[in-house]
Amino acid sequence: MDEKLLANIGLNKYERTVYWMLLKKGELEASKLSQLSRVPIGRIYEILSDLNKYGLVEIKPSRPRKYRTIDPKIAFEVMYKRRRSTQ
Repeated sequence: MDEKLLANIGLNKYERTVYWMLLKKGELEASKLSQLSRVPIGRIYEILSDLNKYGLVEIKPSRPRKYRTIDPKIAFEVMYKRRRSTQ
């Protein structure tokens, strides 16, 4: 998987960066994810919420919350179907 594929499914730069970092590192808290991805902490929750709405990331209801990717094969299928239906 590369950045072009993530761009092709409609992710912006911050979304691609956060998603890629979660794929590489696994389950992370937002603050740690912000540090690793260099996405400002003020934007990280918005980005994670968007990725969750797209079906790419799930939120673990813990304290603090942790985020992880959904199986990319499943997630991308959903993204492509959603993208085709809006065109």
